[in-house]
Amino acid sequence: MLNSVGFSQDTIFAEQPPEIQVEYQAEILQGPRIISETPPIIAANEPFRLPGHRNPRVAGWLSAAIPGAGQIYNGQWWKVPIIYGGAGFLVYLHNFNRTERNRFQSEYRWRLNNPLEQYNDPALALFSTDQILSARNFYRRNLELVYVFSALLYFLNIVDAIVFAHLAAFDVSDNLTMRVEPFATPDMSFHALNNQRVPMQGGLRLTFTLK
Repeated sequence: MLNSVGFSQDTIFAEQPPEIQVEYQAEILQGPRIISETPPIIAANEPFRLPGHRNPRVAGWLSAAIPGAGQIYNGQWWKVPIIYGGAGFLVYLHNFNRTERNRFQSEYRWRLNNPLEQYNDPALALFSTDQILSARNFYRRNLELVYVFSALLYFLNIVDAIVFAHLAAFDVSDNLTMRVEPFATPDMSFHALNNQRVPMQGGLRLTFTLK
């Protein structure tokens, strides 16, 4: 079948066979084919994290359950000996101060109950009753400080795990540079202009640059 072509003054048109027109119109209606991949399914209550990043909530709970576990989760193994070294030192201070407190407290109570006797512990014979009481209070105060520092170490262990899990997403590579440089600018304040002089103001500028 031959196509018939017609001419006019303003337009040039061509008539196509019906079967060709139907096929051409079907391609236009269908449009381009779009190939899409199914996006990953993320739970509504779970924040999206890039591979290799740490979840601060998980790190905090791990350090709360087992001190140092959050640091291991963050990949900071070298902090574990520091945590347990500090804990071991606090245990030593606890045992030492508790032993000394109990020794001076027993001596003090014995002297109160036996006023006619001079001492009960020969190692404390040179101490007066007031000195025994002062030493007892000294070691008791140290023991209370050990409890405070033990709680502080425990909470710092949790905070450290949470903070460094957050910082895992920040760029701390060599591409991050910091530069401190001096600067000087003219003083254009009203006081300077009123005195008909333009002194200079100076200072230091801290600049962070991402390469």
